[in-house]
Amino acid sequence: AAVEAAEAAEALAVAEAEMAAELEADQAEAEADDFREEVEEEEEWRAQAAVVERLRADMKARMRELDGLHAWFQQLPIVERRLLENTLTPEEVRLIEADSQSFMV
Repeated sequence: AAVEAAEAAEALAVAEAEMAAELEADQAEAEADDFREEVEEEEEWRAQAAVVERLRADMKARMRELDGLHAWFQQLPIVERRLLENTLTPEEVRLIEADSQSFMV
């Protein structure tokens, strides 16, 4: 009976050790999954932030274009008057033509 009790105790100890090892492996796997998930979320956030930055830069570039276009249109009455008066220099005419071409897409 003592031998059987010792064998049963040993089998129980082995089973407990196996269960503890399995539990530890499961916990390690869960922690690794959590870490991977955090890394993926961080990468997704960075990708979204990069898109926002590109959109912001594009918006700023478009605003600069609009500012330039607005300034150009504000000069139209002056240019028109000078054209009517025939007081534009050839260089000014070339600059006006170049500017007007840059706004045509």
